[in-house]
Amino acid sequence: MRFQGAFPSTGSAGGSIQPKAVAMTALIPESARADITQTGAGLVAGRATLSALATQNKTPAGAEWDLKAAEQKVIKGAELALRMAGEVPPVVTRPGGDLSISLGTLAMSLEPRKPDGSAPTSLTVMCTPNLGQDTTVVTVPLSGQKAQPNPVTPVPGAAPEKPRTKADLCPPAPEGGFNQKLIKKYPNSFEEPPEGSVVREEAEVACARLTGRTNVNKLKGSSTVKGEAVAMAGAWVAGHNDKNYLQTRSYGKSMLEPSEATFLTFGFMPTTAKLEVTQVGNMNIAQYGPSGEDAFNPDDMPTRSTAYAEVSLRIYDVNVNGTPLDVGPNCRSARPMDLVLTGNSQIELPYELKGGGWLTGKVEIPPFKGCGVGENLDRLFTSSISGSGNYLSLTQGILCYERTGDSNLSPCPPKEFGYIVTGRENWSSTPEGFRVRVATTPRFVFVDCAAGTASGTFRVGSGLPARRIASLREWKATCKISTPGEFAGYTFDFTAVGPWWMDINSYIRYPSGPFEIDSVDAFFKNVSFRFEATSPAPCSFDFGATTTIGKKTTVVYRNRDQAFVMGRAGGLKATNVSGCPRGGAGIKDVMGQFFSSPVFPGIGNRVVTLNPLPAKP
Repeated sequence: MRFQGAFPSTGSAGGSIQPKAVAMTALIPESARADITQTGAGLVAGRATLSALATQNKTPAGAEWDLKAAEQKVIKGAELALRMAGEVPPVVTRPGGDLSISLGTLAMSLEPRKPDGSAPTSLTVMCTPNLGQDTTVVTVPLSGQKAQPNPVTPVPGAAPEKPRTKADLCPPAPEGGFNQKLIKKYPNSFEEPPEGSVVREEAEVACARLTGRTNVNKLKGSSTVKGEAVAMAGAWVAGHNDKNYLQTRSYGKSMLEPSEATFLTFGFMPTTAKLEVTQVGNMNIAQYGPSGEDAFNPDDMPTRSTAYAEVSLRIYDVNVNGTPLDVGPNCRSARPMDLVLTGNSQIELPYELKGGGWLTGKVEIPPFKGCGVGENLDRLFTSSISGSGNYLSLTQGILCYERTGDSNLSPCPPKEFGYIVTGRENWSSTPEGFRVRVATTPRFVFVDCAAGTASGTFRVGSGLPARRIASLREWKATCKISTPGEFAGYTFDFTAVGPWWMDINSYIRYPSGPFEIDSVDAFFKNVSFRFEATSPAPCSFDFGATTTIGKKTTVVYRNRDQAFVMGRAGGLKATNVSGCPRGGAGIKDVMGQFFSSPVFPGIGNRVVTLNPLPAKP
C-alpha cells in the first residue's frame, strides 16, 4: 500500500492544518483477486477508513479519514490496484510543540459487482502497523505561542505556592538502571520473550501518587501508606504481534511519607511510633500482557504486573503508655525487607502500570537493631513487630509523564487513583432508533429499529476503578427489514440481555475542564445482539462482534448530555441462525454493522476523572 498527501510546510499554534489530496493506492493480492473473480464479478469498488493520530507534546488526538475508490474492471490474472481518495477533516493545532501526523489501523472494504448489477458479498480487510513500526508521515513545525504551565489557584488563607513548572512535576528520575541484585534474587522476574519479538528501549520519566494500608500482624491493626513513586517507564519493551505478547520492563523508586502506628509492647502496654519506610536501590517492575490495546485484544488476555523491591524500616518518636521512649535515630530493621507486589488488569481491584490500580503482597519484617539509648531495645521491637505474613495493599494513581504536561490523559502533578461517579446507581433510558446493515447472499439488507427501552447500572462513589464502572442489563426494540426482496416484511424483536459490563478506557477525550472529562471512551465486552422474527416466518440470528473491533463494541458516555452513544461498530458476525430463508444460507457467516449510532439519553450520571490530590501538609 502507498499513501500520499499534501501538507503545509509550516503552521501556527492555535489554528489548523488541512491535509489535501490524501489518497491511498492498494495493490490487491492474488488471493483476494481470486475471491472476487470466483463470484463472477467484473467490477469492484472500495472504501477505507484510515485512523490518523495528530500528536503534540506527547499528547495524541485521533481522527478517522474516509477514502473511496471508484469502480474499475477486474481482469482475471491481471494486477488490480485500487486508488482510494477523499477529503479529510482539518487537524486543530494547540500551543506548544510541533505537530506530527502518523497513521494507524486501516479498515478496507472491497465491493464487487456482477455484470447483471447484483452485488456479491463484500470483502473486509483489516491492517494494523507492526509493533515498533514508525508510521509518521509528516511533522509540521508550528510558530506562535508556546504552551504555558497551568496556573495554580491558591487556597484562601494559605501561603502562596511557587508557580508550577515541568521541573517539579516529578521527583528526580532514578539512576543506575535495573536492580541487578533483585534480578539475581528473582531469576524468573524477567522472562525471555518469544523468538522473533521486536525489542525497543523507550524509557520515559513518569511518576504517580501512592496510597494504601499495611496490616502488621503483631500490631493487631493497620498503618496507612502515602507517598509518591517515580519510574523510568518502558525502559525495555519486547513485543510479538503474532503471539499477542508484550513484555514491559521498568525501574523506579518510591518515596513514602512517615506513618504513625499503634501497637502493644510487652503484650499489653499501648505504644505509638512513627514508621519510616525507605527503598534500598531501584525497584524492578515487570509487566506481561497482550500486544495491542484493549480494543484490539481478541484473546481478552489480562495484563499481569509484578514489582520487586527492597525496603528498610525505621522507628522513631516512640511513646509507651504516653511516656516518650528514646530509641535513638537508628532503630531500624537489621536487613532490608523483600517486597514483591502483584497486580492484574482483569480482577475486581485491577492494576496496570500506566493506568494505576491495586498492587498487593505479603512481607516479612526482619528483626530490629540499633534501638535504644543507654539500653538495648532491639529485642523489645523485634518481639513486638517482626514476623511474616504481613499484608500490604498499595494503590497507584495514573502515571504522570513528565514531558506530557497537565492533561486528563496523564494528570500532572500526579493524583490519587480513582474515578468519581455521582448520581443514581440504576439508570433507564429510551434509546433512539437505529439501523443495522446485514450482508446477505447475494446482497445486503437494512434492518430499521424503532426507539426502544434500556436499563442498567452505574457504580457510584469515589476512588472507583475503571473496570466494570457501568453495565447494560437490557435493551429492547422492534425492528423490520426495509429493503425490498425475499426478506421484505420481516419484523424482528431485538433483545440484548446482559449484564454486559462497561469499562472506562485509559484514553480520555475532549477535556472540558481541569481534571474533568466531557466524554469517556468505553466498551462493552463480549456483546451479542439477538434478532428474532415472528412474521412472516420464524427466523432468528445473533450479532456478535468479531475481528474488526476485537470482542468489544465501542461506547462513549458524554457528561454534558448524560447519555451513552454507541459507536458505528463494524465486523458484526451473524451466529445462531435459525429458520431464515434457505435454512439460514442468506445470513449465516457474513458480516454486518451498526449503520447508525444509537443514543441512550437521560442516564442522569456524571463521571469525573480522578480523585482530588490531597493538600500538602
